[in-house]
Amino acid sequence: MLWAHDHWSMPIGLTESIDVIDGKLVAEGVFAPEEVNPLAQQVRRAYEAGIVTATSVGFIVKEMIGNEITKAELLEFSFVPVPANPAVADLMKQRNMD
Repeated sequence: MLWAHDHWSMPIGLTESIDVIDGKLVAEGVFAPEEVNPLAQQVRRAYEAGIVTATSVGFIVKEMIGNEITKAELLEFSFVPVPANPAVADLMKQRNMD
């Protein structure tokens, strides 16, 4: 589990499970303790306060049909301040309006 896809820095935690449930990628994990990575606990507190609400995955495209990714290799899961995928940003806005 990384902060903002930063693969050069210490991970902020461990992903314990990641599955596709009802067409959505669902991950569960634990944040690293403060003494291991203080940033992890900052991200955890921001997440619990509702300040950081987005997550994202890093992947390698293995197969595409047109513009649609049909196969990919998952590399990592990150908490992010702003998702790069515009569709995710739209979903977040919609969820906040409901």
